Amino acid sequence: MSIGNATLQLTSAETPDTRDEGRTTMNHTVVRYTVTSDHASENEVLVKKVYEELHASMPEGLRYSTFVLDDGLTFLHIAGFDSGDGQHALSDTAAFRQFQERIIERCAVPPASSSARQVGSYRFGIE
Repeated sequence: MSIGNATLQLTSAETPDTRDEGRTTMNHTVVRYTVTSDHASENEVLVKKVYEELHASMPEGLRYSTFVLDDGLTFLHIAGFDSGDGQHALSDTAAFRQFQERIIERCAVPPASSSARQVGSYRFGIE
């Protein structure tokens, strides 16, 4: 998905995670970027607004987590999409569109995305 002059790829990955237990196929994408120090708080507020909207709408097919590293400036987003359906649930939220609007202006290091294949997980994403 396009953000300014860069691309923040939170779309279905090429390497689906197929579970043996009969669960649906999940594609994963990891995005990492670093904001400038004067935009760190703003970026975190925008990210939290995305989660507020997701918690209110409870879209199916989406697993999504965001972390900020110890430097307080580097953000890591991990998205999992069941069969592509979750991709639209995220990109269709008004808060996510607002988050994307000026991402390049907030960044010292622009977003870099990669498809990911889950090797294992223990209680990850359980609140």
